[in-house]
Amino acid sequence: MHNFVIDKVSSIFKAKRWQLFMDWHIPRHGESILDLGGGDGGHLAELYPYPENIILADIDGDIINAGVNKYGLNSSLLLDECGDIPLDSKSIDIVFCNSVIEHATIDKKCIWELKDGRKFKELALIRQAKMAREIMRVGKKYWVQTPYRHFLFETHTWLPATQYLPRILLVETIKFFNRFWIKKTSPDFYLLSVTEARALFPNAEIIFEKVYGLPKSLIIRSPIQTKNDVKSML
Repeated sequence: MHNFVIDKVSSIFKAKRWQLFMDWHIPRHGESILDLGGGDGGHLAELYPYPENIILADIDGDIINAGVNKYGLNSSLLLDECGDIPLDSKSIDIVFCNSVIEHATIDKKCIWELKDGRKFKELALIRQAKMAREIMRVGKKYWVQTPYRHFLFETHTWLPATQYLPRILLVETIKFFNRFWIKKTSPDFYLLSVTEARALFPNAEIIFEKVYGLPKSLIIRSPIQTKNDVKSML
């Protein structure tokens, strides 16, 4: 039952988010799209009309290889946690990164032990900055979605305002609610403000994904191309 509710809510947000993507970019046959941190690739593969264009990149080799086979993707790219993307500059038409950059924080083995909020923020922003640089380096265009820091409900815990807790309390709160709550998670996320997002992606266009008029997520994307740019693609 819990999984059904989570999947249902996620599918609603997914459809609305994809419409925002389509307003920004019309998929084309033959373009390359890097699904950065896409897990098994199912999220993008179910929406993008040319799955054979997708290069799936993540840190678990077994999962990404299985995803390539399951969804008929182009290829897989194994990453490590250091943030490097082993591709040439501007070698990818679009980098697609959905609900990932907030998890680019510290080594997973240290997630539950590090309870110093100032240190966690410092290390998280360093790693997120590196990821942002790599996204901008390898992609001709990029689309990065990440939960907004100041949304009423923290989207990883599905609890109100837990992102404002001191880290030591956040870790203990997540441990407690993971015993029985509908949404289980890990305290590996650092949510971005608009100011921090602009610092990571200085030339990006940043818009809000809204729910009932409230900003739920940030969409950080390459500026929409001009009409002349679009004509040159046709």
